[in-house]
Amino acid sequence: MLLVRSHDERGTFNLAIGEPFFLHEHLSFLEACATGGPYLYPQSRGEPELLKELERRHQGMHVVVTTGAKQGISAALAAYAEVYGKTEALHPAPYWPSYPILAKRELQFGLNHPQGCIEGQVPQEDLSQIHIATSPNNPDGHETTDDCDIWDAAYASPVYGHAAAPAHWNVAIYSAAKLLGLSGLRIGWAVTADAKLAKAMVTFVERYTSGVCVTSQRHLAYALKHLRMHDDHVFFDEARKTLLKNGEAFNKFLADRLVDIRGVPENGKGMFAWFCVSQEASENFKEALKVSKVLVMPGEAFGMTEPGWYRMSMGHHDNFTYQALSALAGAWK
Repeated sequence: MLLVRSHDERGTFNLAIGEPFFLHEHLSFLEACATGGPYLYPQSRGEPELLKELERRHQGMHVVVTTGAKQGISAALAAYAEVYGKTEALHPAPYWPSYPILAKRELQFGLNHPQGCIEGQVPQEDLSQIHIATSPNNPDGHETTDDCDIWDAAYASPVYGHAAAPAHWNVAIYSAAKLLGLSGLRIGWAVTADAKLAKAMVTFVERYTSGVCVTSQRHLAYALKHLRMHDDHVFFDEARKTLLKNGEAFNKFLADRLVDIRGVPENGKGMFAWFCVSQEASENFKEALKVSKVLVMPGEAFGMTEPGWYRMSMGHHDNFTYQALSALAGAWK
């Protein structure tokens, strides 16, 4: 039985979290996964059984296994700095809140984006930016076909309505948490055709975590093999139905009271509702969040300078989401 930690001890509806709880109910096939030893130090690039499955998915590419997509992004940023002397990352807002932190840690000038929020002191003329695209985007589900250096492909799955990819990218980052709901394994991977970047990313992972947990790698290898052998579209199709059902509930309870809606409730893209509350309704909405004990993420965390924006997870089980939205709508006077 999988434990779904949706509430805390105060009965809060946590719709701020980014974990795809709705995928968990479809993971029963993992019960047969054998994860016996030997438990040696992990191999630098990844364990052979996992690399075999990932290289099937990304033919002709170098694959680097990481402790989650977050380390994959850090490794890619650090590799660009080391190999090509890049000093700054560029990602348009809204962006995943971890990007400023990761860029500030790995790059000289951190993160810059078109709205003017800059992490660190950015030079007047800087031609050494790393262009990042998250597609589908967290939080608004937007997809792009623009060229980029790093493609954050964590949500590039049929579950999240993925249909388009950047026309050209150098490094792509993937997440077992977002692909299969295996958040607790803390495992992701990066792929690239650039051997120099791949080597630098391997060095980064080895330097900071001495590889990735062998048991986690075996679980993921088993899951990917199962999906490949069974051509398991049912897993993704059923999970997507739950996601879209959450979007329908959002529209039922909140759509007519909002200025703008993007993401899952609007077009089924990504894993979130990204929405804007009018200035006139702002205080009432904040009070309703407190009364209903619904947690959401404010737009400022995603680099938005325009007030009133929020991100709400559509990644819970549908009954939980319905209860949370009903409580919020009832409290919003």
